[in-house]
Amino acid sequence: MNDSEISLYSGTGFTTIPAPEWLLEAGRPHKPAGNWQDIITQILGSEQQSLNPVPIGANEYDFSFWRSERLGIYVEINSAFGPYERILVAEDADWLPFMTTYLVPLLAAVSQMETASQLQRLTNAAIAFMRHGSGHHIERHSGRSRIDETRDDESLARLRRQK
Repeated sequence: MNDSEISLYSGTGFTTIPAPEWLLEAGRPHKPAGNWQDIITQILGSEQQSLNPVPIGANEYDFSFWRSERLGIYVEINSAFGPYERILVAEDADWLPFMTTYLVPLLAAVSQMETASQLQRLTNAAIAFMRHGSGHHIERHSGRSRIDETRDDESLARLRRQK
């Protein structure tokens, strides 16, 4: 993402425009240190609102927006790796079309990916438990069996020795 540009959404779609001065000002180093969202809240004079109560998925996506009387609605989609997208919806009449055509499908896709990831983890844990009986050998993050991983490593070591 280019810090000197921002996406503008109108009823006809997205256009790229130069970043507004207030957004450039928020990113300047002479600003007092603090949370980025708090700095935006202070500059816009509007409270941050989040579409998801906690970050979603492995990349920890966060969907936030600020409604400003003078500027419209400023939207940020962030991940654990930094800002993903910055969008300005200048007209209130464009907010609902923007939400239904862009934000809601994106939020649903990220949520579905997280659900699939959790389901895979639960499936791996169930398989490991059914194969080996107790649960202390199951790797917490992936749900994979440590016993199977050890056996795989031993098999690979045997194959390497045979070569």
